[in-house]
Amino acid sequence: MVVDILYFILKIIVFIIIIYGVQYAWDIVKDTYTKPKTKDLVNSQLKKYKEMFGDVYQETSEDIVQSETLFQTEDDKQQMNDELSQFMNGQINAFV
Repeated sequence: MVVDILYFILKIIVFIIIIYGVQYAWDIVKDTYTKPKTKDLVNSQLKKYKEMFGDVYQETSEDIVQSETLFQTEDDKQQMNDELSQFMNGQINAFV
């Protein structure tokens, strides 16, 4: 009876050692043969910021150039203002 209990406890200890050994070996293999993922949080955000504002400033300068060539005469500007006013009045009347 006592021998059976000791044998059972010995089995449990051996299985725990085997499980621990396999886990330890797995960690060693994983650390040795894989490349850890690292995130560069500071520089990646700065790069995104520069790209975003580079696009904004570039679009702004292009918009200025396009707006200068959009209207050839003052009549074109006045016609656009009239059409915009008519559209806004129509939207206001449709809402009310």
